[in-house]
Amino acid sequence: MPKLAEEDWDKILNNVCLISFLQGLNIGGKIYNGYSVINNNKNEEVVAEDAIYITTSDGYYHKATSQELVSATNMVTGVFNIDFERKSFYETVTDASGATSQVTHYYYPKRELGCYNCYVSQTSNTVTNNIYEYMDSHPNVARIYYTALARERYSMYKVFRNPQEHLNSFTN
Repeated sequence: MPKLAEEDWDKILNNVCLISFLQGLNIGGKIYNGYSVINNNKNEEVVAEDAIYITTSDGYYHKATSQELVSATNMVTGVFNIDFERKSFYETVTDASGATSQVTHYYYPKRELGCYNCYVSQTSNTVTNNIYEYMDSHPNVARIYYTALARERYSMYKVFRNPQEHLNSFTN
């Protein structure tokens, strides 16, 4: 069997994956033993350690390892990264003639904006191989981060139960 790299084991353990093995293929005097790992890191069922962002009261969200959060006093909450992606729902509309059609409405569950220094220039992020060690040295960030990570891992993605109410908040 081919040996799996440590990086691939991390993908397998933290995400929904497809693993393919090819073993014993004769390729001109040599034997090919290989594997391929395809992972989905944007699913709604697995919450990886780097999938938690921290929002601040100034209307931005930051990566949990952002240096801007170390001395920040305006941290609000930790949020699952897919809550910043566009979602949609469908509404059945009846016009004056009685014909019905489906209208697609789009919304963002969270309205904060990504921090420029965290996502574009990436100058405020601390590079770490172990997020837990990083959190041990930053207790203010850790409290918010661990609360959000536990909430998302054990509650999983929460469906917006009343899309019409959400629509009304945008049209008012």
